[in-house]
Amino acid sequence: MRDDHVGDVVVVEERGEHRVPVGLVTDRDIVVGLLAKDVEHIARLNVGDLLISDVITARESEDVTTVLDRMRHYGVRRVPVVNPDGELVGIFAVDDLLAILAEDLSAVVTLFASGRRREHKQRA
Repeated sequence: MRDDHVGDVVVVEERGEHRVPVGLVTDRDIVVGLLAKDVEHIARLNVGDLLISDVITARESEDVTTVLDRMRHYGVRRVPVVNPDGELVGIFAVDDLLAILAEDLSAVVTLFASGRRREHKQRA
């Protein structure tokens, strides 16, 4: 996770031709659940020892507001996204949404600034 700079790993189970999410391990799970508790023999643990098996998912057809409501209800910042067959197709992270919203807000600020410049030129 550190090498690839990712904050979570989705654990999947092969079901026929599909990879279905069955759990999630986050960087926070590792830090709060293991390192902060000074767990002995940490090197001998496997993913199953850390796995949050009640994985909350989002369907790729759901709107962002619905997914955010679910995330808020369960207190999670990332959810695997699944297709109609339950197969993992991606992950939705609040961090990614914040980056998109910041870009959109920046575009709005730029719009206001360019509008002011245009009005100033027209009145001059």
